[in-house]
Amino acid sequence: MFKKFEYMLNAILYSLYCGRVHSIKRQTKIVYKTFLSALRLPFLSRWKNQLGPLIAKNMKASESNLYNKRASTSIGMAIHMFGYFYSGYPSLVSLVLAGASIRVLHKFDLLIVVLAIGIPIGICYIPAYKAVFSNDRYLKYFQQFERENEAWHKKWKRKTFFFCMGSVIVTLLSMVAAFTIAILL
Repeated sequence: MFKKFEYMLNAILYSLYCGRVHSIKRQTKIVYKTFLSALRLPFLSRWKNQLGPLIAKNMKASESNLYNKRASTSIGMAIHMFGYFYSGYPSLVSLVLAGASIRVLHKFDLLIVVLAIGIPIGICYIPAYKAVFSNDRYLKYFQQFERENEAWHKKWKRKTFFFCMGSVIVTLLSMVAAFTIAILL
């Protein structure tokens, strides 16, 4: 059972990583084309021959900073997004506890609310951390996922989308439940 959970979380992280890489490449291409278009202007055209090759060289050099699987902008952003979306699911328990604590205490105590939210999310994040990040397991899975066919990638892109949307929906419903418990009940 844990192997399926581990596989799923690593596939979701891989899909988030691929999405970030695709997004950064698209943004880089737009900026590069915009910059080259600007060099066509009459008062900037004299620098076109000097800046064009320099920009291409710097873009090639920055690829390791942008796309490296161990430590790059793409994997860092994918890890943060993974953490945010994964934390949305235990937020149901967290926010209901926060709402209940406000209801029981009849006041908003910041420390208790932060503990009510943070402890369940922290406890639930432990299995995800163990499945994905301990001993850099995600790197081994990434090698496996790179060999998969296009149908596999499309399937996990859809599953990742539904995982993220489900997290947002659960978080919003959790907020509604917390406010309902704290105010109405």
